[in-house]
Amino acid sequence: QITRELNVAAGYTYTDAQYAEGPQKDQRFRTEQPRHSLRLAANYQFPGTQWSLGGDVAATSRTYKSGGTGAASWTIEQGTLVLLGLHAKYRITPRTQVNLAVSNLTDRSYRNVYGREYALYGEPRKFTASLRHDF
Repeated sequence: QITRELNVAAGYTYTDAQYAEGPQKDQRFRTEQPRHSLRLAANYQFPGTQWSLGGDVAATSRTYKSGGTGAASWTIEQGTLVLLGLHAKYRITPRTQVNLAVSNLTDRSYRNVYGREYALYGEPRKFTASLRHDF
């Protein structure tokens, strides 16, 4: 909590896994996992109002997955990825609030889940509205 109104959260992960032995010794292990991952989120409560506004950034370095041999070899690659999100909240009563959010704000096309020989696309831009009441 930076101030009474501003909350910030951040995280960074560095991964450098390599094969310890065998024919791939010292080569990168799990290349479908990014070496660098950064997440940053912030939320601001406007003083004297029932409104808060926030955003988040998730960034990862290049990932890829390769397989096959010779003419049947293949590689699926995802370059550096940056995803942005925004959200707003209005507190109607102390126990009721409405939330509006958008994820993947720039509608970036990206690979999300890697299987044996495929990579599924991640979610496109998504808008969400919700009403919450605590009993």
